[in-house]
Amino acid sequence: MKICEITKSGSFTDLGQDFRAVADMIERDCTQYLASARKAGEWLRRGEGGTRPYMFLASSRQHRNPLHSNKQAQEYWDLCLKKLGFTALRSNSIFATSSYGHAAAFGRVYVVFPLDRRSAYTYTNQLDITLGAHNLGRMVNHDKLTPVIDDLAAKLRQLPETTPIITNTVLNKMTPVTDRMAVWNVINRNRDKYINVGADPRWFDIDISQFLDEKTFEKNFQPSNTNLDHAISDRLEVYITGEYYAILDNYYSIQLSERFGI
Repeated sequence: MKICEITKSGSFTDLGQDFRAVADMIERDCTQYLASARKAGEWLRRGEGGTRPYMFLASSRQHRNPLHSNKQAQEYWDLCLKKLGFTALRSNSIFATSSYGHAAAFGRVYVVFPLDRRSAYTYTNQLDITLGAHNLGRMVNHDKLTPVIDDLAAKLRQLPETTPIITNTVLNKMTPVTDRMAVWNVINRNRDKYINVGADPRWFDIDISQFLDEKTFEKNFQPSNTNLDHAISDRLEVYITGEYYAILDNYYSIQLSERFGI
């Protein structure tokens, strides 16, 4: 049986219920992943919402919109990964983990098998992460960002105290070690209040992407696309882009164990 040709991002092909035939395809097409899974003694899994076949071949979506994470934060995250040379990103991947409980929170649990040469993976040091503005401080160059935020804060402190907004809290409590990204997040959430008491809207035209720093990102999140067995053993979240087989865990768990020894 040959690999089904997938031409549409995010599509899947029903492989029927002949476990032996699909297992033969996996043995042939997923040797690198099988070696890592056997070394770790565990599978990668993902939860699938909706109705999917018992076994299928699928392709990750190439333009995935975040379900729970902030879209801009995801764009910044992926930009850092791209700068570091990674191809499996949050926006073009499925998410997998060896944690059955975590996968089950998202739907029926499938064991996934990335195909050799038709997929790529990335993982970080995170078990699970919902990206938001609070994560950006671990992605930016603070030496470059600090003077920009300090200049903005100085302007905002000169505004008349006509409303009980954050001027006397966040801005006046800033110290040399205060996270300027956190300060910017609070200011940005309240920009309309500042504008209403006289702030120039142009003061807030700060493009945070200009301060992204892949080295800071790398230090804090330690992305990797080698030693997949470590990610599986540590139950880290793995991004998989490209094609993969999926087998319903509960239905085929005994056959999977007998065939692959995992």
